[in-house]
Amino acid sequence: MKEFRLLNKKVFYINPPSPNLGGEKVFFVIRKLLTCASSFQYNKITALLCVLLLFASCATTLPSAADPIQPEAPEGTLSVPYCSSDSLNPFFTEGEDNAVLWPLAFLPLYALDSNFTPQPVMAASATQTATEVQVTIKPGILTAQGLQLSVADVLYSFRLAKESPAFKTQLSAITNVSIGATSDVVVFTLKRPNINACSLLTFPIVQYGTADRPTDLPIGAGAYSYTKTADGTELTYNPNYYDGNVRAAQIKLVDSAADASKAFSLKSERIDCSFSSLANGEVLRLAATATTVPMTNLVFLGVNAQKEHLNSPVFRRAVSKLIDRQSVVEHAFCGYAQATSLPVHPDWSALQTENAENFTTADVYAAQSLISEYETGESELIDQADPTLIEPQTRYSLELICCENNNFKTGAADRIADQLAAADIKVRVRVMSEEAYFKAIREGNYDLYLGEVKLTADMNLSVFLFPGNPLGWGIDNEKDTTNAVWESYCAGVTPLGEFLQAFAAEMPFIPICYRQGIFYTSRSLVNEVICTPDNLFNNIDEWEKADKED
Repeated sequence: MKEFRLLNKKVFYINPPSPNLGGEKVFFVIRKLLTCASSFQYNKITALLCVLLLFASCATTLPSAADPIQPEAPEGTLSVPYCSSDSLNPFFTEGEDNAVLWPLAFLPLYALDSNFTPQPVMAASATQTATEVQVTIKPGILTAQGLQLSVADVLYSFRLAKESPAFKTQLSAITNVSIGATSDVVVFTLKRPNINACSLLTFPIVQYGTADRPTDLPIGAGAYSYTKTADGTELTYNPNYYDGNVRAAQIKLVDSAADASKAFSLKSERIDCSFSSLANGEVLRLAATATTVPMTNLVFLGVNAQKEHLNSPVFRRAVSKLIDRQSVVEHAFCGYAQATSLPVHPDWSALQTENAENFTTADVYAAQSLISEYETGESELIDQADPTLIEPQTRYSLELICCENNNFKTGAADRIADQLAAADIKVRVRVMSEEAYFKAIREGNYDLYLGEVKLTADMNLSVFLFPGNPLGWGIDNEKDTTNAVWESYCAGVTPLGEFLQAFAAEMPFIPICYRQGIFYTSRSLVNEVICTPDNLFNNIDEWEKADKED
């Protein structure tokens, strides 16, 4: 679409005609006329332009494969919940409702796919050295106001994100950001080598100077933009959206702070969707379609390697073998988790080239063999055909602590305790207040603790393995070599499979599962909803509501 101004009074919008039929000559004449506009009378130029425009329209042909087709204007409305007392600025948002909305209005450099692989969005390409990532920004990424986002906007957004509640943890691995050798390159400096660093560049990019305060509604280049209306704030379609068409022209924001009101609002179709991370350990039974959302929330058994028996990697491996993780997921987590004995997410694309064994059910015989090896110092495989050989020689007693504020966790602790009893390991479960729970962990007053951590998308296990990090309690980093192998993997020296072997041999902590969230959507949506780890609205361009019956 071409725009011309004539004497600052008229605006002409002209669709470019086919160059094969002399269209460019028409535009040349128009440009010459406009250049000389001051020497002509206004009405004469107007008449002559009408003739030229008629010629141009006659020269227009049907679009060819090389001619881009303008997307159809979207129609329809969706409604999503938000919390009016929380900020819609993604760098100040604290609550769950508002935190999931930012992908509608803003674009990141990279977005995660369902296998936690970073896919370029605003990034055109990236090159990486040991401690630097250089990202080239795509040209032509426009806001709804028609402004192109640039490296300056990336730098501004990074500095806000690094201090924000939502993004500061993932960006703590990046120490600095600067402009590269050319104006379209941004350079991220890493605290330590990390071959998966692009997975961290998933924060929203906003226009410089539009997101300094919690009350600001930042300007971005997503499919929608925040718009103030008489009724509050809504999301309206961005006509400059780089990725083409969407179905809904408008997304209404409905204030819905309580879960009970969400249940009613979904049933009555006042809202079309609602997300729950299940952080409170409760699954809502709503009249809606439930889609599981992959998350990096690892549930694990922390092991106090300073305690008798647990200071042996062989004994820790025996404990791991006794856990039926799939049973824990189905009964304690109501099925909303992925069982795994691996420390990284079982769907992570980096595992596809590795021959990593993921044990999700118990293997009592293997556990008994490991206990026998622990007791005798000799490796011996127990004969599965002779049950008399699995009678234990020693009775073990452990204490497992967990926090009282989550039904999923207390249920998981009880089930794990029952499973360890199969090898005569008596486990006493102690449910504690949050304050007492963390105090006991800090002071080392436990054998096992049931914990959860939200890993960053690069599956960074340094929170466990490096001394001084928050989840390193109880891990003997002086004896274990797992941390050194992990560091070598992050530097691109050691294959992931080699690290996983080292981890399985030493078992510094015991993975149980990766939790999932639930995205509830109205049953009036006729298309499948596909969620990715950082974008519930990943395929919103395909969402379509069924027509209501009269």
